[in-house]
Amino acid sequence: MEAAGAVEVLSPHGAPISYLPGAPGAHEAWAAATRARGYAGGRATLASFHQMGSCRMGTDPSDSAIGPHNESHEVAGLFVTDGSAFPTASGVNPMLTIYGIANRAAKHIAERLA
Repeated sequence: MEAAGAVEVLSPHGAPISYLPGAPGAHEAWAAATRARGYAGGRATLASFHQMGSCRMGTDPSDSAIGPHNESHEVAGLFVTDGSAFPTASGVNPMLTIYGIANRAAKHIAERLA
């Protein structure tokens, strides 16, 4: 987060431990404090997110990475069939939509190979 430009970094603990990037020794002190507090037994909330829209689908290569059949605009034969194909984040669990995108792309690929 610091390398990406964060101005403050918080741990995922119930009472977060924070530090301000750039201060000498701040990261090391923060890392030591988070290890001392620990992560076991519900001490921290860890989560995962569905990354969506990073290889967005669209017809215009200037604002999308893949075309309507999930094939890269730049690399023939390269297909993207996960949540990154979304034009933007859906705001809801994308599992079924990703299944649909992958199934549709697989059918298109199979037709091309037939």
